[in-house]
Amino acid sequence: MKLAEKENVDLIVMASRGGKGHFRFGSVAEKTVKNSSIPVVTIPISPL
Repeated sequence: MKLAEKENVDLIVMASRGGKGHFRFGSVAEKTVKNSSIPVVTIPISPL
């Protein structure tokens, strides 16, 4: 997120493998969504 803020990006887009529990994000995606002041879009990917 430091790089995104430094580069003054408008949106963060990231893939998510999915996780357990309430959130259907992986741990990195979940932390990014919770802690980012920049809007975040997560795209779910299917396991191969």
